Amino acid sequence: MRPISRNHHYVPQCYLKNFATNRRKPKITVIDLARRQKFSSHPKNIAVERDFNSIDLPGMRSDSFENDFSSFEQKVSEALERILKDKAINTNSDKVTILDFISVLAVKNPRGRRMMNEFQNELLDKILRMSVRDEGSYWGILEKIIGGSSLKKKNYPTYQSFLAGINNGSFELKMTSTDSVRLELDTYMATAPYIHARNWWVLVAKQEAGNFITSDHPVVLNWSDGRYVGGIRPPGYASQNTEVVFPISPRIALLGGFDVKDKVVNVGSTYVAAVNGKVISRADKQIYTTSNEFDYLFDLDEGKLDGQDILQNLRRFRNDAEKS
Repeated sequence: MRPISRNHHYVPQCYLKNFATNRRKPKITVIDLARRQKFSSHPKNIAVERDFNSIDLPGMRSDSFENDFSSFEQKVSEALERILKDKAINTNSDKVTILDFISVLAVKNPRGRRMMNEFQNELLDKILRMSVRDEGSYWGILEKIIGGSSLKKKNYPTYQSFLAGINNGSFELKMTSTDSVRLELDTYMATAPYIHARNWWVLVAKQEAGNFITSDHPVVLNWSDGRYVGGIRPPGYASQNTEVVFPISPRIALLGGFDVKDKVVNVGSTYVAAVNGKVISRADKQIYTTSNEFDYLFDLDEGKLDGQDILQNLRRFRNDAEKS
């Protein structure tokens, strides 16, 4: 029996490799916003978390979901290769595959999971406290769990000790990885129709326009007029007058909206820099790029900024994002 897979990519290697400098010995420049450092790394070592997709269900391996997702990634890899080669989305099957991929990345990521788990854990704590609001409720629940009136109270914690355990964190209900995967699948099913309902521009950077970058949260949702860049309250995927930006290589990105038509758009350096600014503002902890040589832009009046200075500007653009 093959070993259980434990290291799970929340941004797949089949996508990250498109931002590597060498396909045979791929290296990606990583700008770590949390640690304020830059380094080079193989795609297998970035955007990865231990047991991120693990499940605990009867009769199933813990890596079953991860393995199923890996087979989907193969389809994504093939579709991406064709799109990058053609600089266009020429088949409906490729479009469906890529939009499914965007939908997955939009909901299955560490930041989204942290926010979801925090909310769910608070809710579970409230439910737990309400369920044992008095001593009678506590023993009544235990009787239901154990089965009838055969409960021997001396074998179980007293109500007072259980309540103290809730207050000090010894007894708690928390989301598991299985719970998170299940909720993310539900969220995917709700989100995907609004990704597929959009029309998409294929943004092709002109020769001297510079490179697109990506991040550990590569799907960027904004209001079309630029009112929201980053921050903690993005619009919903069903919202009108919104755009979804998704870089797929240093030279090509996708932009989806309800009020655009499918087409290929050649874009210059200012547009590329503006896309990069959106990617940076929506990044969780890391930015991924082919090199330090890229521009980004938050404000047309201010103009483009040099990617080599991004760590020096970190505090400013993070604060700007929170105010947007």
